[in-house]
Order: sequence, then C-alpha cells, then structure tokens
Amino acid sequence: MLAMSALNISPANIFMDKLSGKDFERPAYQALVKKICPGDLIHIKSIDRLG
Repeated sequence: MLAMSALNISPANIFMDKLSGKDFERPAYQALVKKICPGDLIHIKSIDRLG
C-alpha cells in the first residue's frame, strides 16, 4: 500500500489480495480485471506478486 501511495495512486485504485497467488481466482484481481480499460497503466510492485 505504501509503495502505491508513493506513486500518488488513489486508494480506490489499489487492489490487494492476501490469498495465495497460485491462480487468478482472487477477489481483488477479479475486481481489477473488471475495472481496467484498454490503455490503462497497471503498476505491480513485483512481478512475483502478479501470480
């Protein structure tokens, strides 16, 4: 949360899951997928956090 806030990303646009990254059936990831549009930029703190 701190890393994203340092980039001036609104808390409403920060999606965090505390579940295992073994698959993409995570609530916050699913919410992110529904919200993003073509041309949006997604910041991921570390690629191993994606899944």
